Amino acid sequence: MRLAIISDIHEDIVSLEKALKKIDNSSVDEIACLGDIVGFSELYYPYSASANANECVRLVKENCRFVVSGNHDNFHAKRTPQNNLLFKYPNNWYKLEQEERNELCSDILWTYEDDNQTKLDSTSIYYLSKLPEYICLENGLFLSHYLFPDITGDTRVFRPWPEQCREHFAFVNEKDCNISVSGHMHTEGFLFFSNKSRRYRKYGAYQIKEKHRHIFVPALSSGKKKNGFCIIDFENKRIEGISISG
Repeated sequence: MRLAIISDIHEDIVSLEKALKKIDNSSVDEIACLGDIVGFSELYYPYSASANANECVRLVKENCRFVVSGNHDNFHAKRTPQNNLLFKYPNNWYKLEQEERNELCSDILWTYEDDNQTKLDSTSIYYLSKLPEYICLENGLFLSHYLFPDITGDTRVFRPWPEQCREHFAFVNEKDCNISVSGHMHTEGFLFFSNKSRRYRKYGAYQIKEKHRHIFVPALSSGKKKNGFCIIDFENKRIEGISISG
């Protein structure tokens, strides 16, 4: 099986269409999307004139067999995550004013004050609201936007070192998976994690070794870093990062 993985689209319809065209010519069996289909800030992303949230949702829905929710998807669909043990959301979270939410979360959560006012239609909102937070594939691959105990990446807490990922490794094991992939970090290429080490890798093809426990994959949205997607070849145990920048 050859699985293409896209992540962190952030309404960048131009990059999404470019990636899907390349994927269509790459002999893949399925496509997975690791969330953050919608939501972006003009402070970080230069494509506000072409951004199209509803069209991005439509293309993901039509082309991707496996899709999980990201933190921006949750926010714009007014949905609180199930797998976040770092903050207890009140039932009226989205009825509160921005200042009230800021006071309650004490800088623990992303509050999306800089996000553009995304105009999602009812079909897109419904689709985003029903996305699973993680998916376990039969081949032992675990898909999520970020790491347990913050599967969808709603908190500002990043876990960049192996010793901080032990809860996630244990959660993945409980689900009978042996390796996991996520986005959220907007890596320029890959970030490979084992039990004791991490290693950045630029775009290119790499062997997936038995020690690898988690892989952060590239962001598709264009910005200050090279953007792209990746393809996992399960038969040959290889992962290839393909940049669409330039």
